[in-house]
Amino acid sequence: MVPLAFFASVFLSTARQAVNAGMMVFVVGLMVISLLSNQFLLIELYQYVKPLVSVLSFLPPFHLAKAMSDISSAGSPTDISGLPQESYYFDWEQMTRDRTQKVPSTDSNADSTNAYTTVFLPPTYASLLFLVGDAILYGLLAWYLDGVIRGNHGMPRKLHFPFQLSYWLPTKGKSPPSGQQRSVLQDTDNDQDTSDEDDAPLLTKGYKLGALDAMEVHALRKTFSTGLCSRGNVKVAVDGLSLKVQENQILALLGHNGAGKSTTINMLTGLLKPDQGNAYFYGLTITEDLDAIRNILGVCPQHDVLWGDLTAYEHMQLFGHLKGISRENMATEIQTLLEEVQLNHVADHRVRTYSGGMKRRLSVALSFLGDPSIIFLDEPTTGMDPQIRRDIWNLVLRKKQGRVTVMTTHSMEEADILGDNIAIMAAGTLRVMGTSVNLKNRFAGYNIELVVRHQDRAAIEVLVREKLPGSTKRSDPVEVEGGVLLPYNLPPDRQAEIVPFFTVIERERSLADKIVDYSISQTTLEEVFLNVTVGELFRDQEYQPALLRSHSHTTPLSPLSPEPPHGSKKQLSDLSQ
Repeated sequence: MVPLAFFASVFLSTARQAVNAGMMVFVVGLMVISLLSNQFLLIELYQYVKPLVSVLSFLPPFHLAKAMSDISSAGSPTDISGLPQESYYFDWEQMTRDRTQKVPSTDSNADSTNAYTTVFLPPTYASLLFLVGDAILYGLLAWYLDGVIRGNHGMPRKLHFPFQLSYWLPTKGKSPPSGQQRSVLQDTDNDQDTSDEDDAPLLTKGYKLGALDAMEVHALRKTFSTGLCSRGNVKVAVDGLSLKVQENQILALLGHNGAGKSTTINMLTGLLKPDQGNAYFYGLTITEDLDAIRNILGVCPQHDVLWGDLTAYEHMQLFGHLKGISRENMATEIQTLLEEVQLNHVADHRVRTYSGGMKRRLSVALSFLGDPSIIFLDEPTTGMDPQIRRDIWNLVLRKKQGRVTVMTTHSMEEADILGDNIAIMAAGTLRVMGTSVNLKNRFAGYNIELVVRHQDRAAIEVLVREKLPGSTKRSDPVEVEGGVLLPYNLPPDRQAEIVPFFTVIERERSLADKIVDYSISQTTLEEVFLNVTVGELFRDQEYQPALLRSHSHTTPLSPLSPEPPHGSKKQLSDLSQ
């Protein structure tokens, strides 16, 4: 029955379906056993409807009922016709020989000498062999069909996968096939921004000829049916996603709920089959080399996949064995990771006693177990307190060397600190991608705030329109102590207007009394995100996904450094150049 359950599970995709199917199999099996416990009905089957017996042989409860019936009848002092039996015990001899039963003859011309007809039944051991055969048959079918039929989850194998050498001896390691990397995207060696009209695939920052691309995504597309008629109700979750990420880099993937971030990660990790496109990890493809990719893959899912009755240490041991970590190194690696996520003091506590933040920390530790070369972190710091969150940031920064890390988050601060590149998705497409500094320069510009006296507000607004013609008001004026706050935004392509404007303010004494205070700052990543996803840029029907290319060299952030890389803070003197 267990192999039959595995076989049936291949065709079930939800827990509700499994419960319904399990109940149906249980009821059918119970009915078969109940009916065939009647020796007379069993004999009738073998005497008159032998083809049905052949069909029922593939149903394990049938032969189980047959064996139980044999044992029951052998231990009875009389047979089914009420005639006494020579012996009424069940031993090995009874199990291996054909069973005979005398039943009343149905021949109307039969006399007293042939009033009974002898019916021969297969020996009991034959039923046991059928049970073993059914177990092997359903086990093999479950193994094969589970490989080629994946339903809504997983990547199906080829129909002939049992005959492929790569299935039994999967490729391991990080080296691309034949020592060369497969590439589907065109390499470029310039540092200019890709124009809006350019249809070339999106590339990440700092890409140089000959550089090793750890991850390369090409035109991924995924749709879901939202109704009974799949042709008429289709939701596009990911639409033509293309990008590259180099080794030693962290890609922060941003997007509103439903933008396609988690669907993208599910496709890249093999949980979902893409409708179109492909992805390459160190030259291995998700459509052909998924088993090899999983050997170098670590995932922190959006929702914790943990068992409440297991401890943190037992979780680490379980995943360590699945990843093939040697027993000699497992204890040391587990202890180190638990210390890094600050769970070593509760390593022997059951996970059901953990808070939500502690469970997330355990999921993060599991993703780094086995030193994978590719890490996917789907909103890893959800539910963590500020101090623990910063500790996890430090962990991610320390471990980014020698691997590629892709993380999704709703925290702009987290993306700003951790992301070497930041990609923003909306409506299933990649809108923009680049460094934090380049994104701010391209899509947000500068915030200028002036605190002026109430009676001078009109005069200063005229001055701003004259000296900063490209500026726009970010919001309505705000009453503050000492006057009124006038907030403006200046697009990045109008930054040349900043120096002349502030030069006028500094030199003209008449303005000193009118302007109480002023400030200038680069806009935040959150403002970039809003501009790209819900601003005019997003609503423009002619907008084509733009790429932000950075310089080939980027100064990395030290762990949780309070200062951004050199050059990201622009002085007024720099803006005039």
